Parts: sequence; structure tokens; C-alpha cells
Amino acid sequence: MRNRYVWYAVASGIVIIGFLYQFEVFREVLALYPLTIVDWLVIVIFSFLNMFINYLAKQFNIIGH
Repeated sequence: MRNRYVWYAVASGIVIIGFLYQFEVFREVLALYPLTIVDWLVIVIFSFLNMFINYLAKQFNIIGH
């Protein structure tokens, strides 16, 4: 697993936001709200698009491996 500290930081951030989301005071301060289906679709589509572009770039040696 490369960049293990980056993964730890990402996981910690997700856990902290998930924890804070449980309290209404923090939700209001951080302006957190539940995502709609459309929001999730946009996230998923662009995530896969990003992965596909990176895959193509690696296949054509545009970026390093």
C-alpha cells in the first residue's frame, strides 16, 4: 500500500465528518446535508470518468505508472 499516511489521513477525515454529522449543532455549523440521488450519481459518474481517463493516460504513456 503506497502512501499509507495519505490513506490514514483520508480515513480519519471521513470518520471525523461521519462522527460530527451525528450532532445537529455540527451539521448546522458545517452546513452538512444529505446528498440526493442526483448528487450521488454525479459523484459516481465523475469518479469513474476520472479513473477511466487515468487508465487511458497510463496505457498511452502520457503519465507515469
